[in-house]
Amino acid sequence: MPRRLPLTALLIVFAFVVPGVQASTVYQWKDAQGGMHFTDTPPPAGAVLIKGPKPKPGSTPPPAPVPAAVVAPEPAPAQAPTLSPEEAAYLAELEARVAKAKAKDCEELALAAEAGRRMLDGRSTEIISVEERAKLPAQIADIEARRLRECPRP
Repeated sequence: MPRRLPLTALLIVFAFVVPGVQASTVYQWKDAQGGMHFTDTPPPAGAVLIKGPKPKPGSTPPPAPVPAAVVAPEPAPAQAPTLSPEEAAYLAELEARVAKAKAKDCEELALAAEAGRRMLDGRSTEIISVEERAKLPAQIADIEARRLRECPRP
């Protein structure tokens, strides 16, 4: 008899717990964009109910839940970090190095465009094939477009 007591207690617990778990209603519905949803709340108005109890005539469905992105407050504008004098000097040095590298790139682009124009006009002593000469106008146009995009005008 003592072995039956735990089994009986377990059956009694399951008898009360299982119906509570099964009692929750599951709604399956499709939104206007075609997305499939599974919820424990009735679908919003305009959604197509696929599975779940049908709403009673004349009853109004609950309002649709508002996405968290809409409810969340806007973050405060980011404040510029305060730099130490050493960090500010390092940042200024980096900015100067970047400006110098960009100036060098622009200078090299100008030289490349001029070299291409010299080859195209026959003013260069470099020997190029007919195929290479045919590609030169497009290459020069690409170089000039990059110069316009990346280099400041004097």
